[in-house]
Amino acid sequence: MEGTALSQNRTDNHDGSRDLVQNYSNFKTSAAPSRFLLCRDGSWDDVSDDAFELLRAGFVSGRVALEVSMDGSSYLFDFMRMVRIELETGHQKPFAWIDVNGRCFFPTTDESSNSPQKVEIEIKIDTCLKKNPLKRKTISNPPPPILSPSSDVTQREEWGESFIETANPPKKPRWTYLEPVSEGDRAYALVSDLFFDEMRRFYPGITITSISKCSHTGAPGTARLRAFQLQLALTRSARGSANVRFAWHGTSARGVDSIVKHGFGQPNRNSHGTGVYLSPPRCPYSSSLLSEVDENGQRYLLLCRVIMGRSERVEAGSSQFHPSSDEYDSGVDDLANPRWYIIWSTHMNTHILPEYVVSFKSATPDEEIKKSIPAAGFRTLENLYKEYKAGKFSKAVLIRHIRSIAGDKLLTSTIKGVSRRK
Repeated sequence: MEGTALSQNRTDNHDGSRDLVQNYSNFKTSAAPSRFLLCRDGSWDDVSDDAFELLRAGFVSGRVALEVSMDGSSYLFDFMRMVRIELETGHQKPFAWIDVNGRCFFPTTDESSNSPQKVEIEIKIDTCLKKNPLKRKTISNPPPPILSPSSDVTQREEWGESFIETANPPKKPRWTYLEPVSEGDRAYALVSDLFFDEMRRFYPGITITSISKCSHTGAPGTARLRAFQLQLALTRSARGSANVRFAWHGTSARGVDSIVKHGFGQPNRNSHGTGVYLSPPRCPYSSSLLSEVDENGQRYLLLCRVIMGRSERVEAGSSQFHPSSDEYDSGVDDLANPRWYIIWSTHMNTHILPEYVVSFKSATPDEEIKKSIPAAGFRTLENLYKEYKAGKFSKAVLIRHIRSIAGDKLLTSTIKGVSRRK
């Protein structure tokens, strides 16, 4: 295999083509590529190692195009137009790349060209668990995989059409690239049931203020969706199963805005290594502790699809920040009953795809007590607490008085809520 650089100047002037402007922007803003992908018959394949080294060297050196000999033929790889041209026949095929920062750059092309079919994307939540595994080692370009946050929410991976009917028009979402989900939608019911299943045990008065769906539109969103689909097929091919899970991620209002626009930017915890931490679908409470209250008293959880692949146990206090070997894709704190899924920073924008944003409010312990006992009883508790702080009686006496007024159930839930927030 031989590579010959063509002396060709970069230019963004091409008869006002919107597609070329976008591709030019890809070329200008990309970091050094870590993978080149070639489209063959609607499937995205990695180029050979030799071709990758030549293409990467040409790209990094600032060449706008590169002639490469491979498989007995000569091809021109045009980085500006993101096409590979067979020099003998003139036949064109699109190609793409993923840079070292995990950003994905796919060509914007006309449907009439020799390009992969454009995919109109919508994710459906379905309660039926079906299997339709892909055995191919290439990445095909059908509609995206759809998963269900029902029962075990573990390994559903299926390509299919999708729809969600809207009952009543909900309020406009706070952020771009999010679509409001109406309370009458089945998706709203499924996501809220998954959320309340555990959260109401710790916050009896918790309420959901809105649920929004990630649209995966615009150049960044579409690229991240394609990257996730690509990784899904690659992991399935390598492991036999991509082991896709739904998982919760707690963050701030600014975090939601950044993630839906640009993807995950940094790890959010390091108790079992440094990475992006998400909790299992039936355990939103753990991730809620990583969320932040905004100026309106709201907090936020993202319900994401996560490619777990093959997981390894990571010890508490570990300084690990990447898989310990090529045999693993992700980490967990416990293999049998994980409380945390750990996605390493090198994988965070190819292995995690946000699907829904849940906005919620939770009452504080004193608010819970106010709602559960008469006003006179609450004033009595306040006076008892002041006397306790003044040293007039012991903590045991205080607890006995609280139990007699509020009851054991409320006392226990309040203590749990306070202790878990620390």
